[in-house]
Amino acid sequence: MEIRPATWEDIESVIDRLSDQNRAEYEYAGGVEGFKGAMFRFMVAGETNVLCFDGKPQAVLSIKREPEIGPVTWLIVTKELFEKGIAGMRVGRQYMRDAVARYGEITSFVSSKHPDVDRWMAFFGAKLVGTQGPTKIFLFEA
Repeated sequence: MEIRPATWEDIESVIDRLSDQNRAEYEYAGGVEGFKGAMFRFMVAGETNVLCFDGKPQAVLSIKREPEIGPVTWLIVTKELFEKGIAGMRVGRQYMRDAVARYGEITSFVSSKHPDVDRWMAFFGAKLVGTQGPTKIFLFEA
């Protein structure tokens, strides 16, 4: 397993094989196509890396500083990441710990209605700290 800088091809590959948790979020908000432009702008403005194993990108981990909010992350993962088990999650969790060491606390806004989203975010090391309407607010902290 490795983490390296993401290319748009990597991001497209992960989008094509999205996890059910991510798919539920994007379908709730109008579909994956509606997110591609916003995702692309976010990811080119931030630090965006990809977690790879089995010869393919399996997760995109992007962090960007937002005015008035601070560091924010956008995580997208494949079904294969969950099928791989704890090993892939462990690498992603360590990446987020390292990111917190560089950026400080990092916020993640998640609109997925998938029943496992809280558990999924906890695997990556995030804690649920609140809600804004249908959006859950998670925090990665030291």
